[in-house]
Amino acid sequence: MKRVAIEIFVVLGLAGVIVFGAISTGVVTSSQGTVHSGILSDFNTLSAALRMYEVNVGRFPRTEEGLAVLVNEPATLAEGDRWVKLMDRIPVDPWQNEYRYMHLSENEDGSPFELCSAGPDGVFGNEDDLSSLCD
Repeated sequence: MKRVAIEIFVVLGLAGVIVFGAISTGVVTSSQGTVHSGILSDFNTLSAALRMYEVNVGRFPRTEEGLAVLVNEPATLAEGDRWVKLMDRIPVDPWQNEYRYMHLSENEDGSPFELCSAGPDGVFGNEDDLSSLCD
């Protein structure tokens, strides 16, 4: 019985050392880092779907069409355009706000579109906004 208690104590001690090491070396991310990686993941998913839309239809969605064209067939398609449903639903940012899509005709980094999150305050146009064009 004593031996089992000692083994449990040793295992718990080792687990504590591992957790402390993970925290001190940055393996466990902050909630802010998790939020940003979630948004980056959404941007990557949406970007891939937008690029597939461009392959199928022959162009990227117009700004006014938005991301909805990934889920619902737009009325603006020309005859012969090959629309395919690419997503079941459009993700929302961690604050439950919709992402904004803008088609860019020319951009210095070569991206044909920008995806944005309004950030924690839910308002576009201020310093907490997050963009697919920023690193």
